[in-house]
Amino acid sequence: MDTVASNDHPTPTLAPGPKPGVEPVPSDDLTTQLPVPIIGVAPAIAEEKASETNIGPAILGLVVTLLDQNIIATAVPSITDHFHTVEDVGWYAIAYSLSSTGLQFLFGKLFSIYSTKSICILSQMIFIVGTLICALSVTSPMLVFGRAIAGAAVAGGAAGFFQLINDLLPLHQRAFVGSIFGVVAAVTAIVSPVIGGAITQHISWRWVFWINLPISGAAVIGMIFLLPNNTNKRIPSKDPARTWKQTLIILDLPGSILLIGFLAALLMALNWAGIKYAWSDPRIIALFVVAGVTFVALIVMQIRLEGKGVLPLKVMSTRDMSAGIWFSVCLISVMFIQEYYSPIFFQTVLGYSATHSGYMLLPCLVGTLLGISLQGAGTSYFGYYTPYMIASSVAMAVGSGLLTTWNAHTNLTQLIIFFGLAGFGTGLGCQVPQNIAQTTLSDEDLPMGMAAVLFVMHFSVSLFIAIGQVVFTNRLTVNLHQIWPAANVTAIQTAGLTNVRDVYHGDDLRLIVAAVAKSIDQVFLLTVVTACLSLIGALATRPLSMKKKKKEEEEEEEIRDTTAATEKSKDEVPTHSGEKESARVNAIQAT
Repeated sequence: MDTVASNDHPTPTLAPGPKPGVEPVPSDDLTTQLPVPIIGVAPAIAEEKASETNIGPAILGLVVTLLDQNIIATAVPSITDHFHTVEDVGWYAIAYSLSSTGLQFLFGKLFSIYSTKSICILSQMIFIVGTLICALSVTSPMLVFGRAIAGAAVAGGAAGFFQLINDLLPLHQRAFVGSIFGVVAAVTAIVSPVIGGAITQHISWRWVFWINLPISGAAVIGMIFLLPNNTNKRIPSKDPARTWKQTLIILDLPGSILLIGFLAALLMALNWAGIKYAWSDPRIIALFVVAGVTFVALIVMQIRLEGKGVLPLKVMSTRDMSAGIWFSVCLISVMFIQEYYSPIFFQTVLGYSATHSGYMLLPCLVGTLLGISLQGAGTSYFGYYTPYMIASSVAMAVGSGLLTTWNAHTNLTQLIIFFGLAGFGTGLGCQVPQNIAQTTLSDEDLPMGMAAVLFVMHFSVSLFIAIGQVVFTNRLTVNLHQIWPAANVTAIQTAGLTNVRDVYHGDDLRLIVAAVAKSIDQVFLLTVVTACLSLIGALATRPLSMKKKKKEEEEEEEIRDTTAATEKSKDEVPTHSGEKESARVNAIQAT
């Protein structure tokens, strides 16, 4: 059972209770610090507990950082016009993704040794600095630098939200409250490009960044005054006597540098290969070589550190965490490939406008929100999450399979139902990996476990968007030659998918649309495969309950309440060693 330590007034360790038939040995420390019942103390404790669940500022900070991830997408054309360059367009996304992914484990380390409140505030301050740099950018490289700074804040913001839930809520309530993250992420993914486009069109692209500052400022103020100071109360690794040198060793900065180097090389290779440079280009080959070398060096270093490095290999290698990570990778591939290529289908194949194609994402959004809400509420009520993993795998596979039937003649009802079912499947499972970490890991391992889950989510997005791009590009070339042997593939690709309806007409357009539709269906076929593979993770996960520790947590809370009451009352009412209080504590220990 965990113990609680106060920096000013040490609380005695509660050892296991005595064996039956053995008289407990009185403890002077215990009996002298246990208070007699005092009128007014219990309400004070209850009020303090209620304040601890105020995570509104964290949610506000989460909203603004998640909005920032995609809000720039529709502003990029105006930004390139302003700076008169398109060379850095890819870097706006790469820099952001690199820092948000590469620093995830470092923030996990910070949350394990420092107050959650302080790191959450630090993350928001970093976001404000990065956003301010973007808003004031006078050159394109300056904007890239600002995006990298803002991305670092995202790594801390998402992890901070879940860490606050872990610190302040009992286990059986975390699934429902944690589903807020999925809801916010799903909604912002859809609405942020719309907001960004409207702001860019009617005001200026700079206001895409300026608008974040007052929201972030309000989040920081709320965190300062509303979040409790006694977070990380269950984590014993927080040691105020630790030196800076010891802290740097724990943070494993060399490991973080190697991880960022690996991600930088790999993300650049994946984003440029087949688009900016050919796959056989020496620069692409060199990037893959660098990524491979840094990855091997990183793994060797982490093995030598025996679980104390930046990568929580021991945590990630447990049965449930491995299964959850596998499930998460498969689910992310389904979610983002479908969300990325469905607008291309709507605009190129069906001829919808950009705005109309945005509306057509609503069935997926609604399905995702329904799935998230059902899983969060159901897991909190019944305790078990594995049934939702299995249901998610089945729904994703069926929904993805139905998407492969889309063509130029698909009716609106089929578009809505098929897309909604696919979204419902991803919604059912997208929060389960976090639930697995919360249920199976100790409080001390939980920050790094959550960092691992979030890292996999961020990394999988970049990985599978790149894989989808490779599949789509290759299949489009093959399909164009098969459907229209006389097609000039280079000219069609140069025209751009959204412009083919302006450049080509009649039978030529019909053949191109058929080739594009077939290519997108083949990309969706990839999601059918990964959806089926997700079932491996679902079946490998043990059917544990998030409510199994409810009784233990209630007992721990009773001990914490006793400790808190002692701290509040010892200067007001003299304490004494009461036999009833000693018996009550011994009973709790024995339990």
